[in-house]
Amino acid sequence: MSSSASSSITTWNLPGGNASETVAGSIININPTATTVFLTCPDRDDVDQFIYCNMYNMTMTIGPWAQMTPPPDASTGLVAYVQTATFPNSWWATPYTQMSSIDWITGVYHGHCDVTSATVVTSCTYSANVSVYVPNATITELSPAPSTWGIAAQAVTITAGLEKLSSATMSASASVAASGSASGPPVRSTASSAGATSTSASAVATASHTAAAFVYGLNPSTLSLIGLVTAFLLR
Repeated sequence: MSSSASSSITTWNLPGGNASETVAGSIININPTATTVFLTCPDRDDVDQFIYCNMYNMTMTIGPWAQMTPPPDASTGLVAYVQTATFPNSWWATPYTQMSSIDWITGVYHGHCDVTSATVVTSCTYSANVSVYVPNATITELSPAPSTWGIAAQAVTITAGLEKLSSATMSASASVAASGSASGPPVRSTASSAGATSTSASAVATASHTAAAFVYGLNPSTLSLIGLVTAFLLR
């Protein structure tokens, strides 16, 4: 999958995209139907990154629909993500964490969202695994607050795996040129799409809750997840 690119900067339509954020990305895997990229925001410590950067320490899998100019045959499908964040114990404000002597608590969030167009996310399943007083306790079925996040353009500075992106771009261009040739029959692309869905499957939560029109299970700018966790554990 390719995207609008200049040098090492590429732009995708991503859930939670924010033009004012500086996001760095490493290409993990890329094929004609799915791209997996590790995203984070540079020049901040862990806490600052999570508060001010929507895509801190996040591995995301996207489809061809995320390109700035999607191919005509691009099918919509899913966006999957895994995000790890570490908070001070006091930030969680839950009975489990407050009973713990651990100063810093790490949570791993999993999400899997359905995409019906290049700009609309219809539903998500998600969960959070938090290492607290009960090791690896799983917090599930959180009722999400209405989210204002949508899919928007996000510039990403590719810091690793640029050759994978360039190779995919060249393959796509060669395929288009071959199929549009005036001499001889169209040439079918030989690029393999094997493993396109298996890559994203690892981010799907096993214990999850479906929420209509919900993009992520958390909003770093307001720390809404902390309130959701508190409400769930105290009810």
